Amino acid sequence: MVVSCCAFGCTERAVKGGPVTFHCFPKDEERRKIWEIKIRRENFKATKSSRLCSKHFSPDSFDREKFGGTWLKKTAVPTVFNFDKHVVERKITRKPLVRKTPEPVIEQATRKRKHYLGEIDDDDMNSTTKARKLLSIAQSQQKKWKMKIKNAERKTKRLEKKLFTLTEMLSDLKKKRLATEPAANVLKTMFDGPALEMLLRASGLKKGKYAPELRSFALTLHFYSKKAYVYVRKVFKTCLPHTSTVKKWYQVVDGSPGFTKEALEVLKCKAVEASQRNRQLVCCLVIDEMSIRRQTELDNGKLCGYVDYGTDLESPELPIANSALTFMVNAVNGNWKIPIAYFLIDGLNAIERTNLIKIALECLHETGIKVVALTFDGLLCNFKVGNELGARLEAVNLKSTFPHPITGEDVCIFLDPCHCLKLVRNTLGSKGSMFDANNQIIDWSYVVKLEKFQQDEGLLAATKIRNRHIQWYNEKMKVKLAAQTLNESVANALDWLANDLKKSRI
Repeated sequence: MVVSCCAFGCTERAVKGGPVTFHCFPKDEERRKIWEIKIRRENFKATKSSRLCSKHFSPDSFDREKFGGTWLKKTAVPTVFNFDKHVVERKITRKPLVRKTPEPVIEQATRKRKHYLGEIDDDDMNSTTKARKLLSIAQSQQKKWKMKIKNAERKTKRLEKKLFTLTEMLSDLKKKRLATEPAANVLKTMFDGPALEMLLRASGLKKGKYAPELRSFALTLHFYSKKAYVYVRKVFKTCLPHTSTVKKWYQVVDGSPGFTKEALEVLKCKAVEASQRNRQLVCCLVIDEMSIRRQTELDNGKLCGYVDYGTDLESPELPIANSALTFMVNAVNGNWKIPIAYFLIDGLNAIERTNLIKIALECLHETGIKVVALTFDGLLCNFKVGNELGARLEAVNLKSTFPHPITGEDVCIFLDPCHCLKLVRNTLGSKGSMFDANNQIIDWSYVVKLEKFQQDEGLLAATKIRNRHIQWYNEKMKVKLAAQTLNESVANALDWLANDLKKSRI
């Protein structure tokens, strides 16, 4: 606070170490009144902060023996002033009393004075009621500011705790077995940008779009472990996006036909993690083909829908694809599966399919994963693929293994049992009859007669057979219907009708 002289026309201000000194008004009321009159300011009343500079005192007013001669005597009175001519003392002359009619006083609305902490004058203390009111105001304001300071300190501690929790989050994830060592190492490299972004969002200081660093962190964490992502999102008060938002972000990842580089990198990380625990990942390669609609679409300036083997070849002369051949890796000694490739095709022969399978086995071998089995549908083309790989999928001299193209170890071939059930049911239902290995007939009409007998009698012969099982061609893709049609309960029901009830029709 700047200290200045309160005398009329004086512009002196306190300077540390300066030649001019400043003095308080006397505490004695009579001497204070004399000082107030001497400075000649209208309606002036001195306060505790009022000061007069040493220029307004004569040299006789100072006690030269105290504090270097800057201490005023008790009888000192300011007498040195440089007033203007119009500032003079006026003699009070009594004028004749003239009675005037009082004019109506117009009351003006006065604003209430705002009191701040520490702003209390001496006049305010003259009234007991006013002083008590001001004390109450000061106490309430003091309590309010103390609460604000306490809340600010708590907020700072929470932010510090969040930063500590963020840096220790990976160790917590490892203890809970929600993140592996390679995943933690990848996430640790992202803690510069995402850490600040998460703190700002958790504290409510930032909203709107997610920064690229935090977006990359969320995608990586969710890719390695969904449980770890949900746990981190819960700890940091939903500062990470919802899992549905992350799934939408996955759509922008390059998903062009061919082998997926990101999937192979993840498999390599999993193989390294298993080797650190003196284990080896054992997997099964699953191949499936699905039909797609024949059409072309313009996607980001690229015409899609033609046959594509992942070679980025664009030509309108290529045929339009009608199927998608997919490759997926399923862990045998783990609980995960990852699609690694897909190709848009318009029919492939056995040799071409065999070549793609060998390339897939070589790529998986480079990641450090051991493939011990190959699974595909029971189509005739896949039987030829098995023979091209080195197996012998025939009724006579069956050999269900083939050598790995790199290691030479045996790889077993498994036909998809669900697809095989549908193939047998579809063949039996469409052809009407089949012969088993003992040259005995298997007739579809027996199943039809069993369903009709249940309808006529109003009882079920402990089977699941209904009309929808007979009209299977409306739901030919449902494995459940095929399994319920060819199970042991149907055979037992047919034996019961033929032997116990002596039904001649069966």
